Parts: sequence; C-alpha cells; structure tokens
Amino acid sequence: MKRANDNSVTSMTPTNSRGSESAKDCRKRKTLRIQYLAEIVRLRELTVLRMREDIDKLLEVCRCLDRGDLPEALLRQLHIPYEYDWVDNRINPYS
Repeated sequence: MKRANDNSVTSMTPTNSRGSESAKDCRKRKTLRIQYLAEIVRLRELTVLRMREDIDKLLEVCRCLDRGDLPEALLRQLHIPYEYDWVDNRINPYS
C-alpha cells in the first residue's frame, strides 16, 4: 500500500520544475522588455538632441535676420541666388 506522502512528493516534483521554468521565462521576458524600453528611450533622447540642434540653428538665423544680415548658408539651403557686396560686407539676394 502506498503512503499519501510518497505520492505527493512524486507529484510535486514536475509541478515545481514547471513553476521554476515559468519563473525563468518570466524573468527573461522582463529583461527583454527592459532592454526594449531602454532602446526606445535612447532613440528618443537622440531625437531630442537633434531637435535642439535644429532649434539652435534657427535661433542663430533669427538673430542674423534681426541684425539685418542674410546668412549665406540659409540662402544656399533655400536655393536663393545671391551675391556678396564687398564694399558694404553684405550678402545681397538677386531680385
């Protein structure tokens, strides 16, 4: 005759291994999710830095325009033909 304790010990072993395996899988999924989220944060931070650089460039262009200067790089980027006035040290767009 089998004892109840012997039967319960043998039946607990597969359950424990399945629970342990499930816990390992859960930890692995959690680690992968954290890595995925960290990569998303890194990419967004790079995007923010690029946007800040663009804003700084635009602010510099605005400052030049406020002084009455036309930045040569801006004219080139907008494909506006220009000439440089060596007497007045100014850039004049063609009319």
